[in-house]
Amino acid sequence: MRIEPLDEANYLAITNYSEDGSSHVDAVWFAGQGGRFVFRTPSNDDLAQRLRSTDRVEVAVSDAKGRVQPGAVTLAAIARERPDDLVAAGELIARKYGLRWRRSELGSDLWRKVASRDDPEMTIFEITLTEAI
Repeated sequence: MRIEPLDEANYLAITNYSEDGSSHVDAVWFAGQGGRFVFRTPSNDDLAQRLRSTDRVEVAVSDAKGRVQPGAVTLAAIARERPDDLVAAGELIARKYGLRWRRSELGSDLWRKVASRDDPEMTIFEITLTEAI
């Protein structure tokens, strides 16, 4: 099952929640289809921490800054950590974004070297839509 335009979107806005109930929106690159998507994020960043506290999210097609596209439908979903899928999910995302992904990774590697920072440990999250389409 294809969910247009979500399956073809470049960015996914993920609305997630802090323990105090306040909402946060993060835009991510993602891959998948049919209501199941994966994305990766540094294991210690705020998004990962919030998703470990509550897996309830809403998703919608967005721009790179997480601004939901006009007319986009927001869908309820669950986001669960899948650290066992790191390599396979990374390859799926890299295939979707191609050269843009490789340039982004190269830029991140260069920035970390200049800033003398270690590579962050990454975690994969899987998003499963829960709202009927």
